[in-house]
Order: sequence, then C-alpha cells, then structure tokens
Amino acid sequence: MHGACLGLGLTAFASSNETVSDRLKDILRASTSVMGEAAALALGLVFAGTNNESIISELIAIASESEHEKIIRSVCISIGLISFQSPSTEFLQNL
Repeated sequence: MHGACLGLGLTAFASSNETVSDRLKDILRASTSVMGEAAALALGLVFAGTNNESIISELIAIASESEHEKIIRSVCISIGLISFQSPSTEFLQNL
C-alpha cells in the first residue's frame, strides 16, 4: 500500500485530482503510520505548487490529531510541496 500511494501521487503529480485526493485522505485517516506517511506525501505530490488552502488546512488538522511522528513529518513535507511557489497564509498565521 505504501508504494501504491507514492506511485499514485507521482502519476497524479500537480493535477489537483479530487478523486485521487479523496482516496489518499481516506488512507491517511484510517491507516498505520507507514501507510499514512505515504498517503500524506502523495497528497503533497498531487497538489504540488497549487497552494490549495483547503488541503493545507486538512493536513494541519490531521497532523494535530495524529500521534505518529512519521505522519506529522510527512504532512510538513507535503505542505512544503503544496506551497513551494508561494507560502500559505493559513499555515504562516498558525505558527
């Protein structure tokens, strides 16, 4: 499942595909730390460079609720991928 999530993120790179993101969010919320890590990274790949505030807000909420360090770390990387062209105001205000 880990490799499938990462492969899906790469094939949907920067597409903002809602179907793919819904599947990845389901995996992220209901899985182990390893699969959650891959799903969070894949979400960052799918929304790379889009600066999508709603996805960033969801990722922040998931990281706040998670007790797994791997998921929290991958959410941080994903936020960086999503906002690499311009920083997210939502994220910067919550620091």
